[in-house]
Amino acid sequence: MAASVALFPTVVLARTGGPTSTIADACFGKDGDVPTCAQVVWALGGWPLLVLVGVVVLALWLWLSAVTSIGGSVKEAFRSGTAWLVQRGEIARARRRYLDAALAEYAELGFRVQGIGRLKLGRTYVSLRLAPGSEQARPDAADGSAESEGMRERAGRAEPAPVSLAEAVGDCSRLAIVGAAGSSKSTLLRWAGFAVAQNRLGRRRRLSDEQREFLDALGRRRLTPVLVPLKEFNRSVKDGAAALSPDGLLAFLQERAKLLDLPATFFREEFRQGCLLLLDGLDEVDLSDRHLVREIIEELIRRPFENGGHRCLLTSRIDPYLRTEVSGLRACTVEPLTPAQRNVLIANVYAAIHESQPEEASRMAGDLQKEIDHNDPVRALAITPLMVTIFTALHARPAREGRGLPRQRSEVYEEAVTYLLTAKHTPGEPSLSRDEIEPRHRGLALAAFELHQRGDRGDTARRDDMVELIHPLFGAAPEAARKAAVVFLEAVTDRGGLLEERDGWYGFYSHPTFREFLAGCHLAALPPETQRSFLAARLGDDRWVEPVRLAAGYLAITSAERPNEFVQRLAALGEGAEQRAHALALAGVALSDLPREVVNAETTKAVAGPARDLLETNPPPVAPQLRRGVGLALGWAGDARLKPGAIPELVRVSEGRFRMGSNAKDAEFLAAQDFPVRDYERTAGDLLIFVSEFEIGRYPVTNAEFRAFWQGTRRYQDLGIYLSPEGRQWLAGDGRR
Repeated sequence: MAASVALFPTVVLARTGGPTSTIADACFGKDGDVPTCAQVVWALGGWPLLVLVGVVVLALWLWLSAVTSIGGSVKEAFRSGTAWLVQRGEIARARRRYLDAALAEYAELGFRVQGIGRLKLGRTYVSLRLAPGSEQARPDAADGSAESEGMRERAGRAEPAPVSLAEAVGDCSRLAIVGAAGSSKSTLLRWAGFAVAQNRLGRRRRLSDEQREFLDALGRRRLTPVLVPLKEFNRSVKDGAAALSPDGLLAFLQERAKLLDLPATFFREEFRQGCLLLLDGLDEVDLSDRHLVREIIEELIRRPFENGGHRCLLTSRIDPYLRTEVSGLRACTVEPLTPAQRNVLIANVYAAIHESQPEEASRMAGDLQKEIDHNDPVRALAITPLMVTIFTALHARPAREGRGLPRQRSEVYEEAVTYLLTAKHTPGEPSLSRDEIEPRHRGLALAAFELHQRGDRGDTARRDDMVELIHPLFGAAPEAARKAAVVFLEAVTDRGGLLEERDGWYGFYSHPTFREFLAGCHLAALPPETQRSFLAARLGDDRWVEPVRLAAGYLAITSAERPNEFVQRLAALGEGAEQRAHALALAGVALSDLPREVVNAETTKAVAGPARDLLETNPPPVAPQLRRGVGLALGWAGDARLKPGAIPELVRVSEGRFRMGSNAKDAEFLAAQDFPVRDYERTAGDLLIFVSEFEIGRYPVTNAEFRAFWQGTRRYQDLGIYLSPEGRQWLAGDGRR
């Protein structure tokens, strides 16, 4: 029995007529089975050994089963874990490809100006200021949260002070950024997307302080930026490539990024985790589809996302539309550039143009800044980044070296319109040839002319009305012409401040001066007889003063004879003193925008002679205000009675008394005319004053006469006692300040 102490003893059992066996063979051998195993164990040790071996066998079986099962689970877990890691790696690599492509797209300005190309955002960006607007109902910010409290605090201000994008996002993480054409709304989206993409890649340190402040306002999470050009999405829907739904938008984004070889569920996963949605150009979506796109935006805003949700920035030019129809967004209006911001942008653009010549860049920027300050029409337009960039490009052209910006209004506007028509707003947008620009220019001129004629009906029109107004330009066949007019409107609308569409109405909203200029261009192109009858019917209509001025200037850009013929035609209009006065005043306005070297003697004579005759008629045949307009026309034409450098013509005034001051009757008369009280109270009390005989100039002193006086003598310092403190300070110099 000593051998039975071993777990598997090797015992020889003599069976009658049978073979010898061991416990190992009987229980675990190839031919072993349970009965044989039990017999062998019973024979060796009875019940105790049988129970012991049974427990051992059961434990061994359970152990082997567990090992087999665990091994399969481990293998399955290993396979699953490996697949998950591979998938995560693929997603990470796909996200890296996407973010690198996004950085390349966001790194440049959203428009390209002829002569400069596409500028780098980091080198030229100027911080924009936003004016917070009214709040919209938001289900996730109506519960007394800190964000809601911040919104209510700003909403309580009568006139909220302009804020940065970071401050606006800190109050409300879902903004509708509203601004005029060319105000850099899209550039602001790129700036925000660039910051978020760099942060997602762990490159926060590479960003500016302002961008880091913006990221802090968004929250601690790393978001993925997703830029959606809504006009492109709308076009894709019309082409049948995408559905007008949230899923269709995801499919559109997937197709747009197909060259990046992203996983099929990439954007769905990124949306699930939370993104910075950059929705660009709601106003550029077709009016018939706009309400559906609005619903998609609202659904995206309402959708629950993991890990704290997402942020949204939307741009549009339609402030009232956004305020009333897109819920969940807070409207902020982009403020016009201040002179300081304008000058910073000029310096930045010139630094990018002359990257290797910083001194030259600084000199050119300083010259342009001074020119804008002293050029009224340019200064009035240079309030958006696009227009400032255009004027910088114009100033930087070698052809204008030493000449600066145009001095004539018409030339300024013509250059600006040409640049706006050729500026590229998307990377793949083709360049326009001169043959393509001219038809668009003519079409815009006709549209402006027709809109300007609407008068009391307003200077805007519905789409169908616009087609009816301009389709004659596109051929004699009505249907084909109307289709061509629709294509034209789609091509020229929203070109940085020219013709714009707002909620189905077309007009020159951002810069009405462009409407006046382009209306003048069409007026200048009319046949002489048509032009004459048109102008004769509008004598005394103030709405046409500026278009007439700009028409003359536009003709002077390409011709020396045509502007003279235009002014002479104006000066000959009208019957009767009042109409003649209106015609002469209008001719003087036209002369004011012509370079002096263009005006010939015949034109001067056509304006100056009749103007002088009318002014010398006694008693005056027209009202003083109209006489003033005729006098200005005479000034522009040149008054032959004035001899520059000569002693002015004097008239003798006899000695006598006159009443100086005002009495009670005078005060009553002046008060009835709403005359400022302080102006006649100073002269209260009338006196009879004796004045000796004296001579006085027949005409008011002209600038030329005063210049001759100033150059001939400085003996007027003793006049300081009659001057204001500012005047005396001017005299304290040498008369040059």
